[in-house]
Amino acid sequence: MSVVSSPSTQAAASQVQAVLEALSPKWTLASLAALRRHQGQLTSAQLLAELPSMSTGSLSSRVSAMERDGLITKRATGEGRGRLLRLTPAGRAAQTVSHAALQWGSAHLDVDDDQPSIMLAERTLSIISRTHTTAVLWELQNGPAYPSEIIGLLPRYTNSTLMYQRLESLLGAGLLTRTGEPRRWQYQLSDAAKQLGPVYQSAMQWAQERRAAAAAAHPSAQSSRAVAPTAPVQAPDARASAALRTSAALIMPFSHPHQPPKQHPAPVLQGTGTGRRR
Repeated sequence: MSVVSSPSTQAAASQVQAVLEALSPKWTLASLAALRRHQGQLTSAQLLAELPSMSTGSLSSRVSAMERDGLITKRATGEGRGRLLRLTPAGRAAQTVSHAALQWGSAHLDVDDDQPSIMLAERTLSIISRTHTTAVLWELQNGPAYPSEIIGLLPRYTNSTLMYQRLESLLGAGLLTRTGEPRRWQYQLSDAAKQLGPVYQSAMQWAQERRAAAAAAHPSAQSSRAVAPTAPVQAPDARASAALRTSAALIMPFSHPHQPPKQHPAPVLQGTGTGRRR
């Protein structure tokens, strides 16, 4: 099969990849969830108390990154070095992405009964946020492809070594399978990958809403390629905008409604969990 790699699909995949990279770092979704539980604001000390496994250093770096990406704001409390953290509208809206990631993770990842559910959502995003993952998965909706076809999907500077590393990673994560013989492998989406639709759709919707809000707040920046400094991703070019507006068509095979886990043990992705469901 010949992979059809349209510029609009690649542009949209790049934008969604940026969204996933903003939300996927460890403690991001957990921090946003903790803030939502407390009317959208906490001091930095209170947030650390909500997430006792997070170190002070991790808190500082996460807060700085979330502020940079427009998920929270912070200001001095007037008491020592404490800071009051508040959710932005974008930070609140990220809950839809978190929920979709949790649903997929519950069906396809190992589940540790002692692990907070929000960490399962973080693990889901960590799997699909790796470089070039979205581009490869989206294009493989067209059917099985050889590595020589897949490399044409990736940026020009990508070499074959990096491409094979990504394919092996996706195989290990259970998002791809392969058929054929050694040296003539064809790669295709796994059943688990085909059920990522709600995660991608929620990420695309979140990106669209974020850009609309940024454009409304900074109308003079609409002609620029970069949105307001608080936006988590760069503004798309015309091709990416058009692709995002037609996201349902772009990811049609990914658009199955989420199916609740069956009563018997669900398929487990290899190498991504901490323990089997007990």
